Amino acid sequence: MRQLAMPSSLCVRWTPSHAKPARAVKPPVGGLMLRHPSALALAASLLVAGVAQAQTQVDLVAENTEPVARKDALIEAPASLLTRVDRRNLAWTAAVDGRPAPAQAIDRNGDGFIEAVVLVADFRPNQRRRITLRPGAAETSSRVQAVLNVQAGATKTGETFQGGRFEPAARLDVPAEHTVHDNLIAMEGPAWESDKVGYRLYLDGRNVTDVYGKKQPELVLHRIGLGQDDYHAEAAWGMDVLKVGEALGVGGLGVVRGAMAEQIGQVDSISAAVEANGPVIAAVRVDDRGVRVGDGRTDLTARYEITAGSRLTWVRARAGADAPLAAGLVKHPGVTVLQSASGGDWAYLASWGPQAENRDDLGLALFYRVDEAKPADDGRSLYVRFGEPQNVRYAFAAVWTKDGDIHDLAAFRAELDRTLAELEHPIRVAPLR
Repeated sequence: MRQLAMPSSLCVRWTPSHAKPARAVKPPVGGLMLRHPSALALAASLLVAGVAQAQTQVDLVAENTEPVARKDALIEAPASLLTRVDRRNLAWTAAVDGRPAPAQAIDRNGDGFIEAVVLVADFRPNQRRRITLRPGAAETSSRVQAVLNVQAGATKTGETFQGGRFEPAARLDVPAEHTVHDNLIAMEGPAWESDKVGYRLYLDGRNVTDVYGKKQPELVLHRIGLGQDDYHAEAAWGMDVLKVGEALGVGGLGVVRGAMAEQIGQVDSISAAVEANGPVIAAVRVDDRGVRVGDGRTDLTARYEITAGSRLTWVRARAGADAPLAAGLVKHPGVTVLQSASGGDWAYLASWGPQAENRDDLGLALFYRVDEAKPADDGRSLYVRFGEPQNVRYAFAAVWTKDGDIHDLAAFRAELDRTLAELEHPIRVAPLR
C-alpha cells in the first residue's frame, strides 16, 4: 500500500495499479503424510495427473439462436462448463473456429476462483461456432480499459490540489477532505470505456455516471482530465457530452426520497477499485458506506462493467433490504421519451434529443428486468425503482450522433430494440458434443 503525502495530515490510501493482491493457494496434496516410497510415487503420479488435467483444453459450442447477425456478441463460459481446469487460473487463451481470440477470466466476487471466461465474436444468423479455451497467457491488444488516476504529491491550495502528478491507482480510499472539483482525482472519479463510448462516475456524494462521447475507437480516457485539457470542449477524440446536474446522469444509482429519485448525498466513506482491465471486459467497483435512508443508514456496493465492442455498461449492486434504491437517466427539456413494448423479460427506458453539452442529439437508455424494477418519471429523472435492493442488476448505454452510424430517432429506436432482443436471447454456450 502506497500513501500519497498530503498537507494537514491528509493521507490518501491507495494501491498502485500494477499491484496484485496476494491470494491464498491450497497445497495440491494437503495433509498427505509422505513416509513411504510408494506413497511418494503415488503422490507424484497424482501431481502429474493433476497438472495434465489442469492443462486440458475446454471445447464448447456457442450458438446465436436468433435469425439475425450479431457483431461482437458476448460469449460467457460459466464455471460449470470449465471442467478439469484449475479455476484459480486467471490467464486464458481462446480460439473461435480455430482462430485465436482475446479471452478473459472473470472473478466478480473476488474469492480467487473464476466465475466465467469471456470473449466476443461475430455471428451470422443462427450460427454455431466452436470455442476452444486453454489456461495460459497470450499477448493481445485491449478494446476496453478502466482508469483511476489520482494526483500524488500535490498540495491543497484553497479549494484545489495543485503541484502534484496524476498516477494510476488500482484502489482509492477517498479522504474525508475530498470535495467536488478539488482536482484530486482525474475526471472526478473512476472511468471506463470501450471502443464505442466512455463513462465516468463522480466519486463523491453525487455518485452518478456521466458520458464521454467518442469519435474514434482508440482508448483515450487514461490521458483525459489530467489538468491539461478541457474535456467539456469538443476535441478530436470526443468530449464530455452530458450535463448531469442534480439528476441521476446515465444509469446512475440513487435513492427515492419522497417523490424524487435523488443522488445519494454525503456518506460516511467512499472507496473505488479497478477490478478488471481488459482485453474483453473492464470493471470498476465503488463502495459507499453510510448512505442516508430515512432515519437510518445503509451501505451501497456497485460494480460497473463494459465489454469490447459494446456501448452497454452492466451494473450489479447491493444495498440494505429496506433501501429504496433506484437507477435512472437525467431528463432534459425537449427530449423524446421512449419505452419498450411489453411482453419480454427485459424492458428499457430511454430518451433522445438535443441533450448533449454542445446541443447535439444524444440518446440515453436504461435496460432492466420487468420482474425486478418498476419505471417512474419524477420530472428530473426517468428512473426505475428496484424491488430487491440486495440483488440489483441492470444496464445502461449512451449514443452520440458523432460516435458512429446512429444519427436520428428512428436509428436509435432500432438500436434499442436490437439490444433488447440480445438481452432476451444471449449467446447460448454448451459443451461440444
